[in-house]
Amino acid sequence: MPQIFEVGGKVRDELLGIKSKDADFSFVLTPAEAQDKTIHEAFQLMKDWMLEAGFRIFLETEDCLTIRAKFPAPHQALVADFVLARRELDYLPGTRKPVVVPGTLEDDLQRRDFTVNALAKSETGKLIDLFNGQADLEAKVLRTPLPPMVTLADDPLRALRAVRFAVKLDFCLAPDLEEALHNPELPGLMATVSTDRVREELAKAMKVNTWDMLKLLNRLPEPLVKNWLERPGMWLMPTTRH
Repeated sequence: MPQIFEVGGKVRDELLGIKSKDADFSFVLTPAEAQDKTIHEAFQLMKDWMLEAGFRIFLETEDCLTIRAKFPAPHQALVADFVLARRELDYLPGTRKPVVVPGTLEDDLQRRDFTVNALAKSETGKLIDLFNGQADLEAKVLRTPLPPMVTLADDPLRALRAVRFAVKLDFCLAPDLEEALHNPELPGLMATVSTDRVREELAKAMKVNTWDMLKLLNRLPEPLVKNWLERPGMWLMPTTRH
């Protein structure tokens, strides 16, 4: 039988004693199901399972393997995103598109941005910490589950997200993560990220505290910061409010 695990920011915030509105869950097939199903079949199985369990689905994004739904009674006020656990194999011949197959909970968690966001909770409430995220929470350190450049290459916007979370949570960057932010390849990787996504991430950081964000940006390489701040159409609203 498939399992669902609460994952990500809500688990982190509960450990920090912070209220969080967003809820995310990882949907994990059994090993037998994961072996026998294509990714499309696995997504359909997730959808069918949720409907049979009484979830009210109102948004499906199969490209992202995500379903947004309301829980069954008596928790029908709770809305959450459910993501099918997956892993990526080799690229398809002649493309940069990887073969995607159903994965395990560990596959899901190691693909996340930081160890503090790679925490999970089982249906019984048991905390699952495969990458020492709880220790990093206590030490107030941002660290990646995989080697930093692997995590950043998967989504280069995570470089800017590291700045936002450091400001938001008053955390420091792990030495290997800060070193990766100085990697000369990173500005080139950032060129693949849309200006809208960069603006949204910068705005979130500035909403917390513009001054703290600028102090952290001042420690980073100029080409990387210019890639973020000097894009056509970039505008931001500064604030010093907490």
